Parts: sequence; C-alpha cells; structure tokens
Amino acid sequence: MPEKLTILHFQPLEKYPPIMNLIEYLSGQHFNNIFILSRANNKAGKFIYKNYNPIVKIKRYGGEVLDSSKFASWLGYIFFYTRAFLFLLWNRPAKVLYFETISSFPVVLYKMFINKKAKVYIHYHEYTSPPEYGSGMVLIRYFHKLERKIYHEAIWISHTNQFRLNLFKEDENILGENLKVMPNYPPQSWHKTIVKKNEAIKRVVYVGALSLTTMYTREFSEWVIKQRGKVTWDIYSDNFSAETAAYFRTLNTEWIKFKGSVNYNELPEVLRHYDIGVILYNGHIPNYIYNAPNKLFEYLVCGLDVWFPDVMVGCMEYVTLPNNRPCVAAFDFEKLDKINLCTNKNEDMISYKTYTSEEIYSKLYKELTT
Repeated sequence: MPEKLTILHFQPLEKYPPIMNLIEYLSGQHFNNIFILSRANNKAGKFIYKNYNPIVKIKRYGGEVLDSSKFASWLGYIFFYTRAFLFLLWNRPAKVLYFETISSFPVVLYKMFINKKAKVYIHYHEYTSPPEYGSGMVLIRYFHKLERKIYHEAIWISHTNQFRLNLFKEDENILGENLKVMPNYPPQSWHKTIVKKNEAIKRVVYVGALSLTTMYTREFSEWVIKQRGKVTWDIYSDNFSAETAAYFRTLNTEWIKFKGSVNYNELPEVLRHYDIGVILYNGHIPNYIYNAPNKLFEYLVCGLDVWFPDVMVGCMEYVTLPNNRPCVAAFDFEKLDKINLCTNKNEDMISYKTYTSEEIYSKLYKELTT
C-alpha cells in the first residue's frame, strides 16, 4: 500500500548530501507523498536542491539564520518550529522522520500531545557527547532533554557507524532493536569503472568545509609544497573562515589551487579527474574521531585512493592493502614525510569494494513501510 512520510531536517538540505541522497531514493519508492520541512539556504549559491518527482514536496521555513544577529537568529528558530508544528498539527502524519536534535522539537510535541500513535524515526548525522550538549546551545540542550522522552517509543534511531551508535547507547543507557547504523554512502549512479594511468604527478583533491583549527590543513599544505610539483592539490570549498582564506593567500604556490564550490550533482565528474582524495579532520572532538565521513565513500566510488589521518578511528575499518584499487590508507598527518606515493601499476592492483546507499536505504524503507 502506498505510504505517506513527513521529514524534518532543520538544516538546509544543500549542506547535507546524505539527506539529498535519501530523498532521491525514497522518491523512487511506493509513497503517495513525501513532505520535507527544512530551511532555505541563502548561501547555497547557484545550487538549490530540487526533486522533480511530484510526490516530493519541499517546504522551506525561514532562511539562513546562523550568521545573522542574535535577535534575527531567535526569530528564525521560532518561525521554523512554529510553522513545522502547525504543519504536523494540520496534516496529522502517521510517520515522521527527523534528523538531529535541532529538528526534534515539533516532532516531540506532536508525538507527546497530539498523536501518540505516530511512528517516529530518528537519524543523527553527527554524534554529540554529553559534555558537548552541556556546553552547547541552551536550546539544543533543552530539545535533547525532551527527545529522550520518546526514544523508547521510536521505531528507528540511527547513527552513521557502529562506533557512534555504541557511544550513543552508552550515553543514553538504552538498548533495543530500534537502534540502527545508517552510513553516508553515495548512490550507485556515481560508480563508474575508470582505469587510471600511473602518472608521475599525483593529483590530490579535497571537497568540503576547511579549517585551520579542526583539520590538518597547514600540515598537508606544507607537505604538498615540499613535494615540489610531484603532487598537486585542488580544493573545492565555499565554507571556510577569513583566517583560512588568508593563510592560503600567503602560500603563493602553483601546486595548491582553490577551485571554489561545486554542485553536489556535478561532483562525480569532477572527482574522476583526480588520483587521491584527502580527508583532514584532526579529531578535536569524539564526533570526528569516530567518523567515516561521506567524502570517504564519495572518493572511493569515483575510483580515487583515499588518505586520512590515523586519529580517525571511524575510518580504520576501511583501510586496504597497498595493492588494492582504490587504496585507502591512514597516515600520521604530523609526520607526512613518511607518506609513500603509490607507484603500483593498475594491472597489479586488486579491485576494491565500493559502498553505495541503495542497500542501506532499503533497510530504512522496509521499516517505514512495515
């Protein structure tokens, strides 16, 4: 029987590839309607996510408020939560999926006081430790206190890997079959077998937010420059501080280039021009220690080798032997001089498993339609 589903995702969809991938997958399944309640993203530039399936209806309540004045920010939060709750009140959905604590408030009120029979599904893009909840926004701390009241009734609660889920179970002292793992894999359509030439110059790429404090950005930049042309590094980002931008201007090197932002849908074609995808998190909080970010799997499915800092425990299970193709390797980013540039020939390499989202999302779909 065709189903209806309402999804709450407070943060702008364009900033989170996994939610865009999930919407694309669900729009091809047997649903009458899928309503997505989110916020407009004034910083999305020319890329605004759209789904052209008529069953998908995206409603954006409020614009980008995080960088506004404090007063405007509070108005933005109030506007979103009021509109989202009124939507739930008016439409009385039987099934609601929300992402992150910041999206929970309207759903908790709806479940507790309006429709106690509503089935609630929860997914966390990130892991937030108890100390982080304690020192973070008062609003989020209050929302988390409320959402914990419905955990035992939720049909599905998921994190992106088993490490994070185990930490969550320990923090919340809960056990149950409703606890799941839902990794951030890209869609199968991204996969395309490409035989790469073993060029003398290694082309490295980084995609995503960039930081001097939470990433090994300086260390990797210095290493690239030391290679004196054996390695080039292209960066695709529109999310970095003025300090970070100033740092790269001081480097004055032809081997590191900023390429600006890239639309998510265009990313597969962009990535296939490179040899290595790099991940830079330095593990400043547990969320990034126990992290296997979506860019790991996006690099892999496009045929790139992947390098990541060895502090990222969440990536370790994906490390391969050097003759795998693509190759996933962990390095000490504080001792990058020990990196050995791979010189294996393609014919000597072993094909490596790619990770795609369809199998993962089919498990959630089964829960949503049971």
